[in-house]
Amino acid sequence: MADPAGNASGAICYYDSATGRWVTVSTEKPMPTVGSVAMAWVALTKTVAVPGVAEPLVAVQTFASRFLLTAKKATGANTGNVYLGDSTVNRTSNQQTLLSAGDAIGLDSPLGTKFDLAQLYLDAATAGDGLTGMYLPA
Repeated sequence: MADPAGNASGAICYYDSATGRWVTVSTEKPMPTVGSVAMAWVALTKTVAVPGVAEPLVAVQTFASRFLLTAKKATGANTGNVYLGDSTVNRTSNQQTLLSAGDAIGLDSPLGTKFDLAQLYLDAATAGDGLTGMYLPA
């Protein structure tokens, strides 16, 4: 959500019902604590080495309560589409979620659940294409 205080930087914020205030979120600084747990966004980047081979988004089990992934658009932009899905995702026969350069996908897990980012796989039309993004560890 855009900063209701009119922050021209395009900051992302959320409403803290306990204090009745809007809190600005920054990817460079930890978020305020919720209860006794400090939460901070973690950046990630994944590129495809060999087109036609599904590659896990992360190498090890990584739990997240929410994530945002964007097909690379700026420096090192994708030259083709990328495909996000399960371990069967394939650029030609099982495209699942197709993302063009600049497209984004974000998901919040239902309360009490979490995503394992190692269960998301990526394929691409071109070697070196991929995703950038961030996630909130669960």
